[in-house]
Amino acid sequence: MMLMTTKRFRKFARLLWPIKIWQQIFLILVPLICIPLVLLGLLLIHTSQMTIHKVMYASGETIAVRAASEINEFIKKPVELLMVTSAMFGIFDKDAWRQETVLVELSLAYPMFQHLAFVNMNGHETATSELGEALKDVSKQTAFLLARTGETYMSELKITDEDPVPVMTIAVPVHYLGRIQGVLIADVNIRGFWDIVDRIRLGETGQAFVINQYGSFLSHPDKKRILEYKQLTEGALLRSVSEGRSGVYQTMSRENHWLEFYAPIKETGWGLVIFQDQKEAYQTSRMMKTQSIILIIVSVLTALGISLFLAPVISRPVNLLIGGIRRIAKGDFNHPLEVKRADEMGLLLNSFNKMMRKFKRAQRAEKLAVIGKAAAAMVHELKNSVVLVNTYIQLLAERYHDKKFVLEFSRIVPQELNAWKGMLQNVIDFSKPNEFPMMEVDVNALMKDLAILAEARVRQNGAHLVLDIGEDLPLIEGNAEKLKQVLLNLLSNAIEAIGSEGTITVKTKSFPGMRKNEKPGVIIEVHNTGEWILPEKTWQLFEPFYSTKTDGLGLGLAVSREIIRRHGGTIDVKSAPGEGVFFIVRIPIKKDDGRNV
Repeated sequence: MMLMTTKRFRKFARLLWPIKIWQQIFLILVPLICIPLVLLGLLLIHTSQMTIHKVMYASGETIAVRAASEINEFIKKPVELLMVTSAMFGIFDKDAWRQETVLVELSLAYPMFQHLAFVNMNGHETATSELGEALKDVSKQTAFLLARTGETYMSELKITDEDPVPVMTIAVPVHYLGRIQGVLIADVNIRGFWDIVDRIRLGETGQAFVINQYGSFLSHPDKKRILEYKQLTEGALLRSVSEGRSGVYQTMSRENHWLEFYAPIKETGWGLVIFQDQKEAYQTSRMMKTQSIILIIVSVLTALGISLFLAPVISRPVNLLIGGIRRIAKGDFNHPLEVKRADEMGLLLNSFNKMMRKFKRAQRAEKLAVIGKAAAAMVHELKNSVVLVNTYIQLLAERYHDKKFVLEFSRIVPQELNAWKGMLQNVIDFSKPNEFPMMEVDVNALMKDLAILAEARVRQNGAHLVLDIGEDLPLIEGNAEKLKQVLLNLLSNAIEAIGSEGTITVKTKSFPGMRKNEKPGVIIEVHNTGEWILPEKTWQLFEPFYSTKTDGLGLGLAVSREIIRRHGGTIDVKSAPGEGVFFIVRIPIKKDDGRNV
C-alpha cells in the first residue's frame, strides 16, 4: 500500500514538474533565494519589534520614575520645612508670641501652608498662623496622637466638593533636650503637585495621573474623576506600586487600548501612572514593520525577477546543445554552435563543435564506404546476371528459329531485367526515400490480397501458409503499396528461410497501446519455422548490405524498417531454439506527429 502511494506521488510530482530546463532552474532558484530571504526578513522584523518595544517601555518607565521623583521631592519639601521649624520651636521653650511669629512668617513665605499650629502635650493649640482665631483642642486627632509618640505623620489627601483643592495634614514632633515638648501640625495645600502631574505629556495622547495605595485618583487630567473616589480594578498595577516597583502595564477598554508606565512615589505610598494610547505608542513600531514587509516583498519580487532572468541565461547553452543535437539527428553538420563564453559551458559548446566536425568527417567517410559497399554488392549481383543475359543475346542471332530457345529467352531475360530493376529500386529507396501519400488502410484486406500472391510461391517450395486474421481491426493511416512491399519482403525472407518444408504463419491483431507513450494500433506477425537466429545477430538483419543469402543485396529489411518508421511504427525480430523466427510489425492507428515525413 505504501509502495503504491509512493508511486502515485512520484507520478503526480512528474506531472507537476515542468519539462523545460529553464523552468526547472527557476523553480529551484526561487525557494533557494526567496525562502531564506523571507525567513531573514521575518526574523529581522521580530527582532526589531522586540527591540523597539523594549526601548519604548524603558523610555516610558524612565519618564515615569523621573516624574515620580519630582513629585516625591515636592511632597518632601513641606515635611522638611516643618522639621526645621520644629527644631526652632524646641529652643523657644514656651514663648507663645515667638512661636506665633514663626508660624505666621512660615505661612507667608510658603503659601502652601493653609493652617499652622503648635500643640502642647495635652493636645491644646498654643499658637497658630491665623491671628485672632480661637485655639482648638486636637487631642483626639490622629495627627496629634501619632506625632506625640515621635513619628512624622502624613494624612491622606483631602478633597471636598466645597473646596476642590488637595490638602494634606502633616504633623511632626517638637523635641527639646531629647524630650518631646509638643507637636507642630500643618494643613498643606499641595495643588502644586497637580500642576506637576498635568505638565507630564507623552506624545499626543500620553497623560498622567496619581493614585493612592487604595487605587483612588489623587490627580487626573479629568478632575471629576478625583471626586468620584472610585478604586481601580487593576490589582497587578496596585501591587507593583505598593511594593515600590516600576514597570509597564497594558489595559483595555471598549474605546481604547492603553499602555501604562508606572512608578512609586516612595514618601507617600502613592503611584504615578502615565497612560498612552497603544496605537500612538506602537506607531513607530507599526511603521517600521510595514516598511520591513514592503522591503521583503520588493526583495522577493526582485529575487523572482532575477531568477526569471537568470534561468533562461543559465539554460541557454543547454538549449543550444539541444538544437545542435537535433540538427545532427537530421544529418545537418554544417551549422556549428556560436560560442561567446569562456567558462565551463563555453568549453562544453566548443567540445560539441569539435564533435560535430568529427561526425561530419565520419559521415562523409561512411557515405563513401556505403557507396563502395553498394557498388561492390551490385557488381557481385549483376555479374552473373549480365553474363547470362549477354549470352542469350549473342545466341539469339543464331537460334532465333529455335522455338524452345526463344521461349526460354523470353522468360529468362525479362526475369533478369526485373531483378535489375528491383535491385536499383532498393538502392534508390535506401539512399533517398521518397515521400508517399497516407490514407486509411484496411490491414486485413491487404493481407488477403497478399495471401493470394504468396500462397502459390509457398506451395511451389513445398511449404505451408497459414493466415490468422484478427476480427474488427481498426483502420490505420498508411500507404497500401509501401506496406505490400514490406510484407512481400518479409514473406520472401520467410520462404527462403524454411526451404522446401516448413510453415509460414501470418497473424494480425489489434493492440491497446499499453506501452509507455504508445498509441493503439495493429500488429502484423510473420512467423516461419526452421533455424533460429542468435539474439546478438538479430540487430544485424536491418543493417544495410547485410545478407545471409549468397545472392542478396541486403537492403530489403533496411528499406522495410524505414517504411514502417515513416508509418510511425516499429518492426522487431524474435527468435528462440525450436520456435523459428518472428517478425513483429506494429503500426499505430494514426502516425505520430513527431515522425511525419
